[in-house]
Amino acid sequence: MLHKKILLCILDGFAFGNRDCPNNAVAKAKMPNFEHILSKYPHTMLDASGQAVGLDDGQMGNSEVGHSTIGTGTINMQDLPMINNAIKSGYFFNNEACKKLLDAKKAVHIVGLYSDGGVHGHRQHIKYIAKTIADKGILVNLHIITDGRDVKPGQFLTQDWIDLEDFVKSSKNIKLASVSGRYYAMDRDNKWDRVKLATDAMIFADSLEFKDLKTIVEFYKNNSISDEFIKPCFISGYSGIETDDIVFFANFRADRMRQISSVFTSQKDIYQNIPRIENIAMTRYFADLDASIVFEKSEKLNSLGHIYANLGLNQLRIAETEKYAHVTYFFSGGSDEILAGEDRILIPSPNVATYDLKPEMSAFELKDRLILEMKSKKYDLIVCNIANGDMVGHSGNFTASIRAAEVIDEVAGTILQSAVDNNYIMVITADHGNIEEMIDCDGHLHTQHTLNPVPFIVCIDDKNIAFKPNLGLANIANTILKLANIEENSDMSLNCFQ
Repeated sequence: MLHKKILLCILDGFAFGNRDCPNNAVAKAKMPNFEHILSKYPHTMLDASGQAVGLDDGQMGNSEVGHSTIGTGTINMQDLPMINNAIKSGYFFNNEACKKLLDAKKAVHIVGLYSDGGVHGHRQHIKYIAKTIADKGILVNLHIITDGRDVKPGQFLTQDWIDLEDFVKSSKNIKLASVSGRYYAMDRDNKWDRVKLATDAMIFADSLEFKDLKTIVEFYKNNSISDEFIKPCFISGYSGIETDDIVFFANFRADRMRQISSVFTSQKDIYQNIPRIENIAMTRYFADLDASIVFEKSEKLNSLGHIYANLGLNQLRIAETEKYAHVTYFFSGGSDEILAGEDRILIPSPNVATYDLKPEMSAFELKDRLILEMKSKKYDLIVCNIANGDMVGHSGNFTASIRAAEVIDEVAGTILQSAVDNNYIMVITADHGNIEEMIDCDGHLHTQHTLNPVPFIVCIDDKNIAFKPNLGLANIANTILKLANIEENSDMSLNCFQ
């Protein structure tokens, strides 16, 4: 049977949301191509949050979870509920890696995002682990990373810092050592100068110094600097990591921990004099991470990409830097392996401080290269990510987000025309919402993801297509196989069609 060529285009952080909402950048943008696409092609909405992607009810989806669910075609329990369950059941410290924390002879340093957003980590995990260790009489130094991106901007500087201060005061064995905004500590765009500022503070106490947390909060509030951009600093009395200390990385999501963890393990050669320490990580951030791992992930080797590879078909993954890991590692079910017949193209993201300064990002460059690859007719499956909706949406800049939506519309329209010209069926979807909700009900900036369903558009001119109800991202993989005239996979969720 002749296989049809498929282009799966994932619009990161893009949903339609409430079209009547004045704070909806998608609704405010001029999007003639999407108006045409929606009027011509069959489409439906998919659930991209909560239990539909293996998270708890009411938990917003994210790029890692979204791409993994799309690529594997299954709903797998994600890290957040898995860790929560281990804590509730008392199993957490039965893990061999965690037992090392309770047997520490010297200080334990916990590095993690102090946030209740639940996208990269959770402050309740940090508090539980720190208290359990401190109750054993072991000194715990907290290296707090502040959010303001997956939660409301300013949440740490207005309320979460009080929770943290009260927690630190609850035990004589818990000390606040350093504070860093995630802009620095959790960079994933190879901006190593940012990461080094954070590790200077954490490892060597070589940065801005403040006498206490309250002073830090007052300083950054007075200088109108929000949580995400707090410049790494340390608390007076902290003198740095010492030989034989243990460092525990509390975040569970991999992409924004790869760089900073590789500095601590000396796998990134920034320092020549890091003390000999033991590193423990909540999950495996990259394949050869030199650390003990609490929750090892099993690779999902039955992903859409693996099916294509096993059939001897060619596939391409293409994205700009910010989302490259998502169309490769996460889409392949947590595997770094480049599959047989798979090519990967990375389009560099622009070198700007925040993407509202360039809401176009590298979408036009990605579009040009994608069209070139479609014209080659080499690939049976192309998976691409357009990052603007998520990355610009996270900035909280409404004007820039409108521009980003219009760029998405322009790029998607051009890509679709090329797909038609080169006999590709273009399927348009998203991994989660973001840009369609820029201000919350209380009038605050809304920079985090949303619970809104995401579009699923099959760009073939067939009025007879009808969709099942109650669909989610896990239904995409078998839909792709059906469209491509490839036998559907019984281990995956059913396709979307009636």
